[in-house]
Amino acid sequence: MVVSLLLFSNASFSSFVVFSFTIVFNYLMVSWMLTQSSWRAKAIAAGVIVIDIAILAYFKYLTFFVEDVYGLLVGGVAPNWRQEFPIPVFSRIPPGVSFYTFQMVSFVVDSLQARKKKPINFIDYVNFIAFFPQIVAGPIERRISLLPQIEGFQFKFKLENLDLGCRWLTLGLFMKFVLGDNLFPSLM
Repeated sequence: MVVSLLLFSNASFSSFVVFSFTIVFNYLMVSWMLTQSSWRAKAIAAGVIVIDIAILAYFKYLTFFVEDVYGLLVGGVAPNWRQEFPIPVFSRIPPGVSFYTFQMVSFVVDSLQARKKKPINFIDYVNFIAFFPQIVAGPIERRISLLPQIEGFQFKFKLENLDLGCRWLTLGLFMKFVLGDNLFPSLM
């Protein structure tokens, strides 16, 4: 979890702040949603999903809508519209914003539909959302398949595990440096 969060903060600190805010916000809202009745839980879930999608739209589509859609409708926008806009406009999209937004939306929906409404540990929730290998490789993971693995994980140092890990690392390095780096130039 710590390494995943460090990678996010290293990519862009402002993105990391937004990511942290959305993680805490979603965790608190899902925890509250799990304590509510059916229609209240659905209303909370709908509100959280709307806010999550609004954050995604703000970062990913604000410039498109202002410059292209609004500009097309009114005949263009001022070149300095970003400085005059009432809220900050980011020139770069935060890394992984679509993926972790949809991962959070999926978690909200799965939590709403879960038969057992048990509370979630915050550390497990952060691991579920920010698990870097899963963010890089995808796909959007369902709560029922990944969260039990995270909750049940117990770190046990064994020499057998160290040996197995070194073997996998060696195999991966071999495939990358010997096969990948030597075969790729011939394919181009």
